[in-house]
Amino acid sequence: YLDRILVKMLVPRGLTFFTDVENDFECILRRGLQKFFSWPRANVQTSPEKAKLNQRIRERIGFKAEVAFDQCERLMLFELRKLSGHNAQISFHLRTKQWVIASKNVCVLAADPQELDLPIYESKTYAIAKLIGLEFFNLLNSGLKAKVAELRQFLGSEGITFVGEFCGNSSAPHLIESPRELVFYAAVKNASTLICLSPLYAKSLFDYFGLRSAELLGYREVRNKEEFFAALDAAATVYRGQFDTVGEGVVVYTVAPGSPGVDEPGRSEVVGLTKVKTLHYSVFRNLRENLNRFLADVERGMASQADAGRYFDAFAVRVAQLVKADEEEAAGQDYFLEVGVVAFRFAGEHLSRPLVFDNFAKFLRLARIAAEESRSLELGDFAHSGT
Repeated sequence: YLDRILVKMLVPRGLTFFTDVENDFECILRRGLQKFFSWPRANVQTSPEKAKLNQRIRERIGFKAEVAFDQCERLMLFELRKLSGHNAQISFHLRTKQWVIASKNVCVLAADPQELDLPIYESKTYAIAKLIGLEFFNLLNSGLKAKVAELRQFLGSEGITFVGEFCGNSSAPHLIESPRELVFYAAVKNASTLICLSPLYAKSLFDYFGLRSAELLGYREVRNKEEFFAALDAAATVYRGQFDTVGEGVVVYTVAPGSPGVDEPGRSEVVGLTKVKTLHYSVFRNLRENLNRFLADVERGMASQADAGRYFDAFAVRVAQLVKADEEEAAGQDYFLEVGVVAFRFAGEHLSRPLVFDNFAKFLRLARIAAEESRSLELGDFAHSGT
């Protein structure tokens, strides 16, 4: 396959390749989004090495815009809310009459929920993809009944993958509580090197088929590289947003319009993607990682209750690094550390991974509440916290 230029270009983006040797047939069943950089914020305090890397990233993202400006007078930037959940991808294969259901590099093919239980999918590797499959089949049997056949035909004949997130799986260590549902944000042409279809066209597809889609937060037009950089720096102010309202952050789609007022497949091209994550999200993700290390080492006999402070110290060092890069957020350092103290105190007292990680988003919410009320987190908080 690596001798084929198209396949070689698409492999790093996560795809499923179908081959029917007897009938000399092959096709790409689904394709996800390519990996993309976080936008480095301007004028932040960091090491010389990190500053040089950030400048390289800014220039690399800016180069794509410069190339696009050679072909058009303006670019459109769309800001979508960044979702927190499991990556989910849905397509349909007309040849086998099966849905193509995937999460990152793991894919299952199923015509109905029963096929998710086939022996080939017994491995834990398929667990998340199967959960997504069950959620999707529930969706098909409820809100989408009237358009299921049309959705099959559209995805299969057009060779398109709908990309989204499976949100609200409470047993996963996500940071943000949300309803259990599939939410989509991108439509990708499978056999193409284009990043994805334009976000407005994708949203029109999701709306037509009755699918939930990511919230469109903002829109900007730019006419040169300087305006492009300024627009991304303006979008990056979400970094300081409150965790409860902004959540994980935003994804910015850079779109080159095909012609004025037209937003159809093949007429508008997404030429770039970048993201901005909030400081709160970065801090609490690091808190999760250090809590996980601590409790995992306890289970392996490599740490004890007395070692909780060592893992907290690693968290505190990272908080200091993140806050140092933004003087306006220095006042938030005490709050982050207070949440960390509450979380590590509880983890150190109970030494229980299930209490912390069976529903980490709920644990984090309760730890934040306890910190804001200047008290410890108690077992009773879980019983009285609601969903």
